[in-house]
Amino acid sequence: MHAIGSSYLIRQSPGGEQFAGASVRIRRRQADVAAREISLTQYRTGDPIDDEGAFLREYATKAIERYEIDHGDLSEWDISVYDFAYHPVDTSPRTTCIAVYNALVSAFSAWAITFSTPTKSRG
Repeated sequence: MHAIGSSYLIRQSPGGEQFAGASVRIRRRQADVAAREISLTQYRTGDPIDDEGAFLREYATKAIERYEIDHGDLSEWDISVYDFAYHPVDTSPRTTCIAVYNALVSAFSAWAITFSTPTKSRG
């Protein structure tokens, strides 16, 4: 079982354009050590992001670390980050960090709602 969350931030204003986003998949840890996978793939196409976008990995890691500071230990969770919204000019480290953080919030919220809430029987 896993949950997926996504966050995409788009601001279109002359001279202040911002474009960033990512999807996050979480699941209970499958091995002795929690896995952290950051795949630099492009939103919608799944194409690899070139070396110019390598900073995305660093800021996705920072977002995971920040989420852990804010919400508690993540050592029981495998986390995958992928499908980055990326543009060489309009994607910044800050918006990337915010998008990944928000995608984590979304994924953990989906997990809590789906797997922690008792279902009502139909009868």
